[in-house]
This record gives sequence, C-alpha cells and structure tokens, in this order.
Amino acid sequence: RGFLILREDEGKLSFVAARNFDGDQVPDPELAISRSIAARVFESGKSILSVNAGDDERFEGVQSITNLGLRSVLVVPLTAQGETIGAVYVDHRMTKGAFDEEDLRLAEAFAGQAAVAVHRARLVTHLVDSNKQLEESQERVRILNEELKRRVAVQEVELVEVRARLRERAL
Repeated sequence: RGFLILREDEGKLSFVAARNFDGDQVPDPELAISRSIAARVFESGKSILSVNAGDDERFEGVQSITNLGLRSVLVVPLTAQGETIGAVYVDHRMTKGAFDEEDLRLAEAFAGQAAVAVHRARLVTHLVDSNKQLEESQERVRILNEELKRRVAVQEVELVEVRARLRERAL
C-alpha cells in the first residue's frame, strides 16, 4: 500500500493519496498506517526502512505494527526549506523484505521532487490568496474613498449655505 501524507499549516496530517496494491482507494487511511512510524519520520526528517517491522527493535512496543500486521515498511520525508512537509509511506503486510536500499533511494528521489512540487503549489496558493485579499482591501478602500468624497461634497454644499446665511445676516 502507498500513501502520500502532507502536514497542513496547523500540524494536522492530510492523506492526499492512499492506494492498495491493486490501485483501489484505502478506506480510512488515517487508521491504515502506523502513526508511530510516520511521526518518527515527521519529527526526525529522516527516512525509515524496515524489512520486518514486527521484529525491528526500533518499533518495540508499537502496537499499530502488530494491529496492522505490518512486515515491510518504507517511509520517506518530503522536505522543503529544511522543514518536513509530508511523507511517502509504503508498506507491505504480507512480505518481509519487500523493500531494499534501492527502493529507499528511488523513494527519496521521488520525495525530493514531490516536495518541490508541493512547496511550489503551496506558494502559488498563498500568492493567489494574498492577491485576493489585496483586491478585496483595494475594493474596500475604493468604497470608503467614494463615501468620503460624497461626505465632502455634502459638507461643501452645507458650507456654501452657511456662508450665504452669514452674508445675509451681515447685511
């Protein structure tokens, strides 16, 4: 199974893709992975490769590995500007040693490219949002300016009337 996990601004994990071996969508992907392993990758920013997660001493006491029946696990961080923004998580529940160092290098290369794409997409989204806010602010300023012009025009008319009355009294 494979998962593409992104960390949102508030730290919440978002499952962008979650597929079984046959390509079908994984239902409830949040419950289909070892969050402990994913958390280690997000915290450390380092890849994890385990040829037999059930016997791997790094995961001693991690209940999700047993509950999910995980054997082979490969999790690679997506890192942009020194920050882990996501992870590629691949596991195999039936076979020990399904992934090796070559798979790790390939996944890391993919993750590097994916991280650049995700980071750029987020920058574009931020830029679009900022431009929209700027346009909305400019529209509010335009409306306020029109209202001020209207008020000034009213004040000018009132001022002309007051001056006329004062001239009449002075005569």
